[in-house]
Order: sequence, then structure tokens, then C-alpha cells
Amino acid sequence: MWSDIESQTIEAGELTLKIRHVYDENPDHSHLGKYASKLSNFTVDRNTGVLYGEDADEPEPEEFGVPEDDWYPTNEDEPNFSRWAAYERAWDEWDDRHGCVELASCLSSNFGRGEFQYFDVNGNHLPHNEKNWGHVEGVEKYWEEAQRKLKARHIDTGDKRYDLDVLYTCQDYERMVELEKNYWWYIAIIVEVHLKGTKVGHAALWGVESDSGGYIEEITKELTDEAIEDANLTLHDMHAFDAVAGFAALREATEEELDA
Repeated sequence: MWSDIESQTIEAGELTLKIRHVYDENPDHSHLGKYASKLSNFTVDRNTGVLYGEDADEPEPEEFGVPEDDWYPTNEDEPNFSRWAAYERAWDEWDDRHGCVELASCLSSNFGRGEFQYFDVNGNHLPHNEKNWGHVEGVEKYWEEAQRKLKARHIDTGDKRYDLDVLYTCQDYERMVELEKNYWWYIAIIVEVHLKGTKVGHAALWGVESDSGGYIEEITKELTDEAIEDANLTLHDMHAFDAVAGFAALREATEEELDA
């Protein structure tokens, strides 16, 4: 049985309308991402709070001016020591990033013992696809308004649209962290119409975010109309026309209660 978070009862003659908010204990939050046991492209390391992107090419000695046939120097006086040192630093940085591009950092780290270390965010905003932005106007404005958030997460891809995709991905991950900490949860909104204690109408929506505010009020009104219409059809099928006449009063009472 679902446990009520909040409930409301509205009566009009023999008809009763019940509105219930209950915990959704098996929600689908795959739109935020999924836990993973290993690092891959577009994955957050929950231990370090770093978001990794595509594979990055491994640095090669030649890129730093080190000849192919050169030996590894053992002290600063030997030729190409500084070039080798620069190559080693670049290789160590590449290895620290697990061979991936680092897209963002300073994210919430909530890795606990016995949990999956990684959170896979591939498939929503990332990988970045320029075509997804074709219909969006005012990218420059969105990017300017997001500067504080971008800097806080060390996001700087060199492309404003890509920056925003990375930011939105970070926010999805952070939203999941807040869910784990019970800062918010998923609920179901259930509306029932009863006639003398017997349920004759029903409407429900699951997977609603508990901090949705005005959206919850809007959905509750829509579900109320749907449940009353369902009850209306049921009573017509039952030829309970005397009860049908009471729906106008029930609608009026419901609207007054919900708008109060």
C-alpha cells in the first residue's frame, strides 16, 4: 500500500473526490544518467567529481620535439632533457584523465563504499551535436547568463553550445546527487472519485518531481478533471443518472478548493 505524503478530500452530496500524493518508490530516472562500474566516455567520476568526455590522443614524444631515436636523458645536462620532461608531464596529465578529455570538475563527489564509482551521462546532452542547437535562438545570451555556473565547474570547451551541453549534463548529475540525499523525491499524484464509498473514477500520474511547485498544482487540476470525467462515464454506464447530476456541484467545490 502506498503511503500518503499529502491528501485532500472534497465532498459534494454523495460524491467525494480524493487527491493523494504518494511516494513513487520505483521511478525511472534514466534521463539523468545511470551508474557504471568503469570509466567510459561522458562519465562522471563520483570520487573526484570530474566529468570526462571523448578519448584524448596519447601524447607522443615527437610532439615535443624529441627525436624518434633519442634516448631518455638521466640528468638536466643531457640534450633534450627539457623536451622529455615536458612530454612526461603531458603524458602524466593524460593518464590522470584516464585517456579522456576533462570537460568539467568541482562537481559533487558522493562516492560511498560498495557503490559504483562512476555515473554515465552519455546520451542526453552529450556527446555534443551541433544539429541539436539548430532551432535554438539566443545561444549567446544563455552562455553569458551561465558564466558563473560555467566557471564554478571549470567548463571551457571553446564552443559556447558545447559549454552549455556540458553544463546541462553536470546539472543532471547534480540533480541525481540531490535525489540520493533526499533533497527531493519522486511522487505520484492520484485522484479518485467515490460514490457512497465506492470508487467510480480514477486518474493518476507517476514520476513527478516533488519540488516541481506550480507544475504539481497544474497536473493536479488536470487529473481532477480527468477523474471526474471518468466517473461521469462510469455512472452513465451504470444508469446512475441521479448521481450524475451532482457532478456540477463537485466540479464547483473542487475548483474553489484548488484555487484557494
